[in-house]
Amino acid sequence: MKLSAIEAAAIRSVNKVASKYLAGNLANKVKSDVSDIINNANRKMIADAIRTELPKNIEKRQTILKLASEIKKQIGAYSDDFQKIAHTEKHNAMQAGVATEMYKVDPNIKVVKIPALDACRYCKKLFINPDGTLKVFRLKDIVNNSNVGKSKTAWLPVVDSVHPWCGCELARIPQGFWFNPKTRFVEPLIKSASTLQKNGTYTYKHSLRGKPLNGDEEKKLDVFDNVLKGISLSQSLIGGHCEH
Repeated sequence: MKLSAIEAAAIRSVNKVASKYLAGNLANKVKSDVSDIINNANRKMIADAIRTELPKNIEKRQTILKLASEIKKQIGAYSDDFQKIAHTEKHNAMQAGVATEMYKVDPNIKVVKIPALDACRYCKKLFINPDGTLKVFRLKDIVNNSNVGKSKTAWLPVVDSVHPWCGCELARIPQGFWFNPKTRFVEPLIKSASTLQKNGTYTYKHSLRGKPLNGDEEKKLDVFDNVLKGISLSQSLIGGHCEH
């Protein structure tokens, strides 16, 4: 299958994003045997291996384990901790690809980072509000942020990995939508539930961010509902079906 725009952008981003964790805090977080490899002789070799193997891995849609295996072969050193390097580097490249394609559309586009189910407390603090909803950012405000070399207390919201093994995903929030923390889906801000009446029309009940609207809020949608009632009536007369 042809590469998607995001995959192509991720490959183009490899030289920009690859190996920055090798140069910063990743070397201090992995086990001592790999840390010694990184700090002493093979930092450049690992960086070169990532730049060589990561584009092929994305293009062929291979796994992170495959990427880790190829890096190990190139540098002639073996450790399970190279999975951490492979995961972090590929995640960075893919997130850069997503951000690149979004930025082309609109630098002011509104985005969120959806934390992984096992996200750490630092990622949750960076990306989740106290009420469980996601913090919304303008892409241009976070696209150049970096946490490499920073202490945890100074970490910023970023497009790429907040830390090694990070799995938080960049996503766009379209106008009129929100991220539901219960379903973990981006959903319409206002949802409408319809009930079929005997005369063939529908009545509607609405919810905002998953909570029922009060009477005054419901009245604001009367005009919208009247249009839908007209559509549903016309559809019933011609034998069609209208879903709202």
